Amino acid sequence: MKLSTVLFTALVVLAGCTASPGSNTAPAGNSAWETWRPSVIIPSSNELSEAEKLTGRAEALALFAELYEIENPPDVPIIRWIKRDEWGPVTADCLTGQGFPSEYVDGGVQTKGGIADSQQQASNLASYICEAQYPVESHLSGPPVETYVALYEYYVDFYIPCAEPLGHQFPPPPTLEVFLATQNNKYPWQPWRDLDKAAIPKADWELLEATCPYLPPDDAILPS
Repeated sequence: MKLSTVLFTALVVLAGCTASPGSNTAPAGNSAWETWRPSVIIPSSNELSEAEKLTGRAEALALFAELYEIENPPDVPIIRWIKRDEWGPVTADCLTGQGFPSEYVDGGVQTKGGIADSQQQASNLASYICEAQYPVESHLSGPPVETYVALYEYYVDFYIPCAEPLGHQFPPPPTLEVFLATQNNKYPWQPWRDLDKAAIPKADWELLEATCPYLPPDDAILPS
């Protein structure tokens, strides 16, 4: 069963745009997140071809555009592929060059002085451009099925129970079988898609992102 590469080229990086960085860390003291582990062991994957990497980048950018609410995203050429451990410093430098002075702090990229509401869309576009210019290189083929089982368990067993005490309500999740069968869909199920972001105050959404990371720790979903 071959599944999409988009979760590893997009979600891992998207997590870094919030309080949960590309290396997958959470705010200090979030011991429940730090110690969360799935019930499955993640095996190794195969090498990706250049064409597969470009396909993964295109899928990732489509997801970025949706989450950043960017209509008609620009065609941005690649400056260079970067390693996962380069993502934070490279992104901070790129955003600074785009007019949003940023720094890489405690594993996450933060805009110095915050972002005014009037600048949010411009900031989103700058983030999109930086992700497009410096895509995170993955040498692995589509994540093995066990990775998606682990993600499903994380969404159901950690993310939703983490978000509900903050006042967010979710419909029943799909079954694991449906979740796996729809991973090649354009928009596979992710629990935060079930929330009406436009109806949630900005401060509440930022608290959700800071408290409940999009992804579990690296060693919970990557091959050992």
